[in-house]
Formats: sequence, structure tokens, C-alpha cells
Amino acid sequence: MDEKIHFGIKEIDDISMKPLPEWRKNDTSRMMSDYIHTPSGRLKLKIIEYTWGREGLRKTWTDGKCQRIENILNEFIDGMIVIAGKLRERMLEHQAREKKEEEEKRI
Repeated sequence: MDEKIHFGIKEIDDISMKPLPEWRKNDTSRMMSDYIHTPSGRLKLKIIEYTWGREGLRKTWTDGKCQRIENILNEFIDGMIVIAGKLRERMLEHQAREKKEEEEKRI
């Protein structure tokens, strides 16, 4: 469809709290260093596009209890095709608006 779609894959970390020292037990604020990030083995595929609004398009696919990324790659590709179509639609609408504006200026 001649549209560039950026995507990525990353491993999701399990996040837990480090035990706080006694002097911070009542401290409700948290710092990044208060957390432990542990690799989980779960993967997440994400389509990274900033050119559309909130159209309810699926952009992420994640390993879960019942599904694995490797078993839903076709769904991910289908999602990319849908987004490519939307991007193309937007580009054609934009070109039509520009052409109309140029025609109005010319007149």
C-alpha cells in the first residue's frame, strides 16, 4: 500500500517494589529506584504511528495467559493493513483539500 508503518517489539517487565528502609516506611512518594524491573518473557508488539487520532484502531498485541505473540502474527499484520489503509485515506483527503484550496485561490 506504499505506506510506511513503524512498529516495535519489546519484552514486558514484571515490576515490584524494593523493600523500603525503615526511615522511608511512611513515605508515600516513590522514585524510579524504588522499583525492581524483572524480565517476564512476555512480548508486546506495537504499531507506532502518530498520524491519526483516537479512531479505535488496535495498536498493540501482547502475550497473555491464552495467547502467544507467535500465534497472532497474522492478526498483527491485518492490523498493519488496516492502519495503512487509514493512512492512505488521510493522505488522499489531505491532497483533495489542498487541491480544492488551490482551486479556490486561483478563482
